[in-house]
Amino acid sequence: MIDPSSTSSSDIEGDNGYRYKELDVGDIRILTVHPKYHASSEAILDCSLTIRKEGREYRDDYEALSYVWGGQDRKQEIYIRSKSGTRILRVTENLLSALKHLRFPDRPRKFWVDAVCIDQSNQDEVNRQVPLMSKIYSEAKNVCVWLGERGDNSDLAMKLLPKIRNLEDFEKDIDANTSCEEWDALIKLMGRHWFRRRWVVQEIALARRATIHCGLDETSWTNFSEAIALFQDGAALVNAKFREDKEYKHDADYVGNVAAYPASRLVVATSRVVRKSKNNDVVMKVRGLEYLVSTLTPFQALKPADSIYAVLSLAQDVPGYSTVIAPTATIETQSSQASDVEGDLGKSRGGHPVVLQALKKMRKISRKYPVDYGKPFTEICTDFLRFVFRTSQSLDMICRPWAPKSEVNNLPSWIVTLKEETHVLRRNRNTMMRRKADILVGDPGQSAYSASGRYPAVWTIVPGANNGQIKPKLIVQGFILDEISEKDDAASAGVVPETWFRVGGWDSDQDESPPEEFWRTLVADRDGEGGNPLAWYPLACKYALHHFNDEVDAVDTMRVSDGLDDPTLLKRYMQRLQSVIWGRRLARTKEHRFLALIPQMALEEDVICIIPGVSVPVVLRQRTVGGGFEYVGESYVHGMMDGEAFGIKRRMRTEYQKFELH
Repeated sequence: MIDPSSTSSSDIEGDNGYRYKELDVGDIRILTVHPKYHASSEAILDCSLTIRKEGREYRDDYEALSYVWGGQDRKQEIYIRSKSGTRILRVTENLLSALKHLRFPDRPRKFWVDAVCIDQSNQDEVNRQVPLMSKIYSEAKNVCVWLGERGDNSDLAMKLLPKIRNLEDFEKDIDANTSCEEWDALIKLMGRHWFRRRWVVQEIALARRATIHCGLDETSWTNFSEAIALFQDGAALVNAKFREDKEYKHDADYVGNVAAYPASRLVVATSRVVRKSKNNDVVMKVRGLEYLVSTLTPFQALKPADSIYAVLSLAQDVPGYSTVIAPTATIETQSSQASDVEGDLGKSRGGHPVVLQALKKMRKISRKYPVDYGKPFTEICTDFLRFVFRTSQSLDMICRPWAPKSEVNNLPSWIVTLKEETHVLRRNRNTMMRRKADILVGDPGQSAYSASGRYPAVWTIVPGANNGQIKPKLIVQGFILDEISEKDDAASAGVVPETWFRVGGWDSDQDESPPEEFWRTLVADRDGEGGNPLAWYPLACKYALHHFNDEVDAVDTMRVSDGLDDPTLLKRYMQRLQSVIWGRRLARTKEHRFLALIPQMALEEDVICIIPGVSVPVVLRQRTVGGGFEYVGESYVHGMMDGEAFGIKRRMRTEYQKFELH
C-alpha cells in the first residue's frame, strides 16, 4: 500500500539522511537486509538499496513484504549503505520490527518493501510505481506477511493451526485436544489489523508462495488458510466448548459468524479471484470489478479512493494499469481492438441487428476506466458505477453497501455506505456479529430474484459540481408498484415483534399453521442457498414462533437459536429467518395489501417501485424540497419478486416514469 502523506527521507534533518537516486520508468529498488555481525548490533538494521532495471529477469531473486504501516509515524531508523557512507532512513516501528525478525543471522535477505523501495516524497515516482505492484508481488519468490509481534497468546494460536488441519480426527481433536484459551487466541490473531487491509487481497492473491509471521512464529499461507476454512466449518463444535466453559461465561455464540471475519473473507476472496498454474503463476483473473468491490467490504483502505483502486489489478474486466497514473490516467477495460472488430463484423454481416447490438455492447464495455486520485470521491464513485452499469447491464449495485463510512455525509442516497453493512465487530472482542439482514440482491450475477424481469435498465448519471459540494444524481426509469400504508416494529436484534403475527394474519395462540404469505415472507421465499423454500419450512415456522414465544408473544430468535443443538433442521431454519428479517420491518401496502419486508428507515407513504435493472423492488421517498426522490432501500414484496409486477402494471395501466434519485 502506498502512503504519499508519510514522512520521507528528505524530511530528515542534517546531511546524514538517505537520498534516493531517480528511477527510470519500469525500474524498481530492492532492499537488502544484512545479517547482524555481533550481539552489540542487535538494535542496528544494516541495509543497502539497489536498482533493478526494467526488462531484466529477477524472478525468485527477492521476497515482498506485506505489513501494516498506515497512520504510524516514521520515527525509527535503518541504515542504508551508500558510496558516500552509511545514511539514515526513517521507517515505522512496525516495519523496523518486521525486518529485524525476518533478517537472516548468517546471510543477506532481499525484500521489496513499499515504504523503503519507493521514494514516498516523489509523487511522480509513486505514480509510476503503483502500476508495477501487481508484477512485483507476483514475481517475488515469496510474500512475507508480518502480523506483528507476539501478543494475546498468539503463540498458542499458531500451535493450534496444525491441530485443526488433522482431518482424520477433526471433530475428536476439537473436542478433546483443544482448549477455549487456544481458540480465543486464534480469534484474536484473526482480528489483527493486517487482515483488514484492502491492499493485502492483491498481495496474497497474486503471490506464488506466502508465509505468515507473528513474532518468531511462522507458518505457510496454505496451512493457515486451510485451518481457517476448517474453523469456519467446525464453528458449532467450538461454540459448544465455550458453552461449557465457566471462564467464558458459558457463551454459546462466543465465536460469532466465523465466515464474516476479515481473515475468513480474505481466505475465500484470494481463492476465488484468480486461477493459477502448477507453478502458482496467475493464469487467469475470474472476477469482475463489481464483484470485488461488493464482496471485499471487510477490507479497509486509508484513502476512500482505494476502496476501488486497490482491487483494479485483480479485476478480469479491468486488465491492467496504463504506464503512468498522473494526473488522469486510464485503465483499459476490454479489447483495445473493439473498433477494428466492429468494422470487420459490420461489413461481413451487412449490419444485421443482432450483430449491431453486440457491437454496441462491445463499444460500451471497451471504454477506458479513469483513474485519478485528485478527483472528489463522489466523482470516483460515479466513474465506478458507470463502469458497473455498462458492463453488467444491472443496477443492483445501488442496493449494496460498499462506500466508506467516512463519506456518508458527502454521498447521495443511491451510493450506499458501509454504515449499512450486515456484520460488525463486537466490542471488546474480535468476533463478528450480525447487525442487519443480508442483502436481497446478493452478490453480482447471483440474485435469487428478478422483480424487474428482463427489461433493460435505462439510466443516466448527472455529475456533481463545485468540487463535490453538489452531489451527483441518478435518473432511472420504472414505475410505482404501491405505497406503504402500514408498517410494524423492526425485528431489532432478530426479535420478531408480537404485532407481526397480526400484520401477517396469524393467530399464534391457536394451534394452526401460519398463513402461506406470512411464512414465505419471513424467509423471503427462498432457502439459505437461494433456492425454493424447503417443504418443512411452514412446520419449522410454526414450531419456532409458536412454541418459543415468551410472555409478551415476541420471539427472540437468538435465544431460540442458542438453545438448539448444531446442526439441526430447526437451527438451519432459524439462521435463514435471521438473515432475512434482522432489522427489517413487516408492512402492508396501501392498494394491493401486499405483505412486505421493508428497510428499518422506511416510512408510511414511501413508495415501492420496480426499476428495470434492479432485481428486487426498492423503496423510494419523495423529497419535500427540490423534487426528486431519495433511495431508502431494497424490499421483499410477497408475490412480486419474479416479474409479476408487470402484470399489475398492465392491469392498472400504470405508466413508466423517470425517478431522479438524489
